[in-house]
Amino acid sequence: MAWYRNVSPQWRRRVLILVGLLVIYSLAGFLLVPWVLKSQLEKRLPGLTQRNATVRQVKFNPWALSLTIRGLELTEPDGRRFAGWEEFYVNSQLSSLFRWAWTFREIRLQEPFGEVVLDRDGRFNFANLFEPENLS
Repeated sequence: MAWYRNVSPQWRRRVLILVGLLVIYSLAGFLLVPWVLKSQLEKRLPGLTQRNATVRQVKFNPWALSLTIRGLELTEPDGRRFAGWEEFYVNSQLSSLFRWAWTFREIRLQEPFGEVVLDRDGRFNFANLFEPENLS
């Protein structure tokens, strides 16, 4: 005799709803969030930085509240590398959700890269980041 036959239909329905919500949360976190974040980074960074942006991989773990962004690279319009990193990892603490304050267990940046160049006109290659149209 199965144990679930003694459980009321109302409780079975609640358990099924809870399981369904957990499955939706997991699928959204593991599949949807990385896809949206990667596409938004590649779409918005060029407008903010005046450079081409590529991201190799984004991973998000909704249960550990961790985010990994691999292979982010900003390149100048002529193709030279401007800035980027091999891997950025951040692991938030669950208490962040309850205290309304960001608290982190770990933040790691591997192989950061940035190139500062003084152009012939006497301006640095990053000067356009601070122009008024880029600050808004």
